[in-house]
Amino acid sequence: MERKKTPALKTVEKALGVLDILGETPKPMTASEVAKKAELPISTAYKILSTLVDQGYAEFEESTKFYQTGTKLLRFASNIRQQRSIGVLAYPIMLELAEKTKETVHLGAPHGYFGVFLEKVNSPMTVGVQTRVGTRIPLNKGATAKAIMAFLPEVSFEDFCNNFLDDGTAEGLHAIDVAKEQRKQIREDGYAITFEEVNPNVAAVAVPIFGFNNSLVGSMAIAGPCERFTAEKIETYIPLLKKTGKAFSEQLGATPDIID
Repeated sequence: MERKKTPALKTVEKALGVLDILGETPKPMTASEVAKKAELPISTAYKILSTLVDQGYAEFEESTKFYQTGTKLLRFASNIRQQRSIGVLAYPIMLELAEKTKETVHLGAPHGYFGVFLEKVNSPMTVGVQTRVGTRIPLNKGATAKAIMAFLPEVSFEDFCNNFLDDGTAEGLHAIDVAKEQRKQIREDGYAITFEEVNPNVAAVAVPIFGFNNSLVGSMAIAGPCERFTAEKIETYIPLLKKTGKAFSEQLGATPDIID
């Protein structure tokens, strides 16, 4: 049976169409020019343009009455370029780590209240970890995401607790307490270890990755079946992963003392 497509929101479609026009036109435009090109009533174009300006997606020059794309889009583009370039830089390092450990290696990046698998190198073993690049995991689940959660700026962590974990129930408040305790422990240790938090029979250990100005970039993790993640193996993975994470962080512009 063919799945029905969710109907598009016409207002959003119109707004995105206006944004496309602003982005694809090499010079600033008046509201009348935008309305004509978008085939919209001038009043509708004004409303959309005003909203885009209020939200930072467009800019308006009062003296000329011209509209153009806003700096928020530049920040988004910069973030995308940075993440893609980080993945390219990390891949040979991850490949070497996978060869040494014979396990799967993930590179994670923060995305709102989630950690996203940005890059992956599969284990050479027959039995490995079945994950996909682009998968989003809540920041309080799994080593890759938890290593990010632990080193978020305090304001970002509080936002995650108050607007994601806190659902108005006792369970939500308990989840916040657990996240705070885990954040404290991971920061002290410099790494996160989890067992079967995201996928059955999968364990992982992860460290944070930092960049220029010691800002959090993401995390790097070794993951594999629980039966291979023995206490002895974990003891060898931790110093290797911390050393790798530290070297990669320095490559990205972090200071040598960022990870002890």
